[in-house]
Amino acid sequence: METGPNQNGQAEPPTGGARFRWLVFVLWIAGSLVQGIVVAWLAVVAGSYFNPLLLFSLLVGVVLGAIAVAAMRVAQVGNRPTVLLGTALAALVTVAGEHYFTYEKAWSDYRVAARSAESKAQILQRAPTEFAQRVMDRMPVAPGTFGRYMLEQAEEGRPVGAWRARGWLAWASWGLDGLLVAAAALALVATSVRLPYCDRCRSWYRTTRAGELDVAAASEVAGLAGIRLPRHIRSARFRLQACTGGCGPTAFELHWERTRGGRSSRRVWLDVDRRNRVSRVLDEQMDPR
Repeated sequence: METGPNQNGQAEPPTGGARFRWLVFVLWIAGSLVQGIVVAWLAVVAGSYFNPLLLFSLLVGVVLGAIAVAAMRVAQVGNRPTVLLGTALAALVTVAGEHYFTYEKAWSDYRVAARSAESKAQILQRAPTEFAQRVMDRMPVAPGTFGRYMLEQAEEGRPVGAWRARGWLAWASWGLDGLLVAAAALALVATSVRLPYCDRCRSWYRTTRAGELDVAAASEVAGLAGIRLPRHIRSARFRLQACTGGCGPTAFELHWERTRGGRSSRRVWLDVDRRNRVSRVLDEQMDPR
């Protein structure tokens, strides 16, 4: 995508994300499903040690979103609808997976208890009938199907403070957990996909250079970049961001602190010519000879 100067002589920022690509879509969705399964398993393990109501679901969503953002950046997936859809599916799988892995744990506990019961079978055969019957009544019951297990869990109720949410209230609380997981994950990802992306070299913009500037150099690069600095500043810092291939405009950020206190910043986009002129000043600042 070619970018031209705007009315201030600065380059136009990159707009939009990557074009839709079927292969990227399929791979991202598959990876999101796997991600949801892994996070669900980790949530069940962590939840056995620490599981505060509502807060835990938000933490699960934050972890899910952070993994999605990291994968998006590493794999350079830039089509925003693809990324958001994959994250939503990952959240759905995570919520369902938490319940399913809890169900699998119930089956595992049942098998352990059943093996223990088998070892006592011979003793029960020689015990009085009434005693044997009381012991048999306390034997573990198999969880049954996943659907039946969820219905039984809803009937048993979910602890909510000093009372238990039963029936539809239990289902509502699980639904709220799911919404919190999805909201936290999508909030992180939605913020990240707003960052600039270059569809020509298929890469997210990244910081290529950053550092401090003295007042003279800050004033010079500000003039070259079309940024108006106040007269009296105490210090300044800069940051350059570009795509991997360097085929798009370069983002230039300048942060400064006034002598009387207060901080300000400005971000502009530079074309190749302005970027080169700014870079020469930065080179002289970094390596004065």
